Order: sequence, then C-alpha cells, then structure tokens
Amino acid sequence: MSDFEQFRRGQHVYTRFGKARSVQHNKKQLRKTASLSFEQADNCSEVYSNVGIVDVHETQKHFVLKFGKHMPGLSAPFLKSTIIMEPHDAYGLYQALKANIQKWDDDYNG
Repeated sequence: MSDFEQFRRGQHVYTRFGKARSVQHNKKQLRKTASLSFEQADNCSEVYSNVGIVDVHETQKHFVLKFGKHMPGLSAPFLKSTIIMEPHDAYGLYQALKANIQKWDDDYNG
C-alpha cells in the first residue's frame, strides 16, 4: 500500500498511518483557520489567470488546481500555477468562493 492509498471500514477511512481525520473534525478546524491573517513572503508574487482547471488526483487524496493565462492568437494557454490541496482544505476554499461569489452576485448582478 502506498502512503496515499485509503481504505474504508464501516464509516471510517484508514490510511497506512491510521484513521483519517473525519469530515466533522475538518469543518471545525476550518472555522478556526478561516480568520487567519497572512504575512506575505519575500518571494511571493501575484499571478493573473483567466483559465482555471480543477483536477482530482488519481488517489483521491488531493485536489490539483491548475491556473493558466490564455493570450489572443495562441492555440493553448500557458500554465502559470499549480496548487495541490488536501480535500478538507479544498472544501474550505469552496466554501469561501461560494460565499464571495454569492456576495458579488448580490452586489453586481442582483
């Protein structure tokens, strides 16, 4: 069994390292980390993207988000950034995006 393989026994999910964290625990953890503030690293840069693709890794352990930039006259977009997230972190991103898109929709399209 590789490090990333999981198996289910009843309602619990296990890896070779033991029982995986439960979804309920992750939701509580998300509430705690949702209000974090970040310091910007010296090598951090902003990247503009007009193309986004979400792909689920084969092991179902990670979500892979790929962002690119498509320029007029080019046949394919340039890959600018790849972000690999655990499912509970991707769920937190989903919830934040959902809330912010709803707010944007109410403000500008409502």
